[in-house]
Amino acid sequence: MVRPLLLAAALLCCVSPAGHALPQARVAGPTAHDLATLVELGAVHGGLALSPDGAYVAVFERRTDFDRNNYDYALVVVPTGGGAPRTLADAGGFIFQAADGRRSGGPLERDPVWSPDSQWIAFIAEREGRAELWRAHVTSGRSERIAALDGDVADVVWLADGSLLEIARGITEHKQTEQNIALLNFALDNVREAAFLIDENAHFCYVNEESCRVLGYTRDQLLSLRVTDIDPDFPFDRWRAHWDTLKTQPVLVFESRHRARDGRIFPVEVNANYFEYEGREYNLALVRDITTRKQAEQEHVAHDDG
Repeated sequence: MVRPLLLAAALLCCVSPAGHALPQARVAGPTAHDLATLVELGAVHGGLALSPDGAYVAVFERRTDFDRNNYDYALVVVPTGGGAPRTLADAGGFIFQAADGRRSGGPLERDPVWSPDSQWIAFIAEREGRAELWRAHVTSGRSERIAALDGDVADVVWLADGSLLEIARGITEHKQTEQNIALLNFALDNVREAAFLIDENAHFCYVNEESCRVLGYTRDQLLSLRVTDIDPDFPFDRWRAHWDTLKTQPVLVFESRHRARDGRIFPVEVNANYFEYEGREYNLALVRDITTRKQAEQEHVAHDDG
């Protein structure tokens, strides 16, 4: 196990002119030819990968291409038992990280990934400025394209049977936000309370499915209304005072009444939660129908009086 590690460390530090052994001493500085043919093994945007059977180290070779003002990458395997490095596949040029189809500025990390049987290496290659997932066969040297990649790659994983690749793409911030919103909508649509997101002018910014069901409105209809349209205890001239109180006491629990679309009025318990977001004021109100509780209280009072 020590030998592969020593070899990996040596490869990581190795910088030599292409096709030449490292000289024992250098009297003069590098020539233009030396710079033009500079080769790096274990280059900065691709690491080393030891095969599961310990027979090879896979590494990217990087050459400077002054004509294109870019780098050229190649996938190389080096026998751990001794022997010359062997180039398996062309990996193209430099790849920028991408977010929503745009460059994000930094280089894309692309480490070789071995299959469980040590026969294939998965790697990311540049083709016409785009990142693609490829694999190369160690023995035959055959390489083949697997898929184009739309964004950054979080991980490349061989399945247990060694026959397929699972591609785990990086999730951009925008996509993550969309997923978080979808999750929040799903969660609020699956609670028993009616949920209302309300702004300082008493407009509904969001309503969940339970609020629509209880009040008998469609979501679009309810979003066109205000608190004052469904709560007879909150005429608009009372709303401002209520909002000012909510700002000083960010969590309020109180009882009120709601009026459904069919005119039915029923008692509710409101759990109001004040917060500010991007300079605007909001209240997330969770509302529960307490008709059954009120009836039970009345029956209890009637029983005590009797």
